[in-house]
Amino acid sequence: MKTGDMQIQFKSLEMAVDQKAEMLERSRWGRSLTWATIVKVARYMGAYRVAAGATVFCQGDRSQFLMVIMEGEVAIFKDSGKGKEHQIATVGANRPLGEMGLIDRQARSATVRATKDCVALVLTSRAFDEMREKVPGVWGEIVLKMAIGISQKLRSTS
Repeated sequence: MKTGDMQIQFKSLEMAVDQKAEMLERSRWGRSLTWATIVKVARYMGAYRVAAGATVFCQGDRSQFLMVIMEGEVAIFKDSGKGKEHQIATVGANRPLGEMGLIDRQARSATVRATKDCVALVLTSRAFDEMREKVPGVWGEIVLKMAIGISQKLRSTS
């Protein structure tokens, strides 16, 4: 998988749609979605393993995907503008990250690194756009979930 100009070492995992759907059902994204909707979303997602210590994406990279961490943990860092990073959060199992970038296609607002080995479901911008064309109702439900998630994150920081 490629993000920006940086090659990311994600290892693709062969996983049946039902298996991805079962994982997604346990996540925050799975809450309030019907099984049929979860299966449709899972068809558009890839499963990947990310090794502890790997950089998932860097602040300033072009946003090309969001991921739902199914196992493991990542740390989120912001550049202070003086060349120093500071950790602002950790994200663990069953939590999404990268939603803003999938919606607005702007540069990443933070750097994310795996602090533990991770398994993640990934929705690329290409798959997101295809979902909009082929299953617009499902796409709309996912956009609403993303908007609610972003809103909750904003509320918790203010």
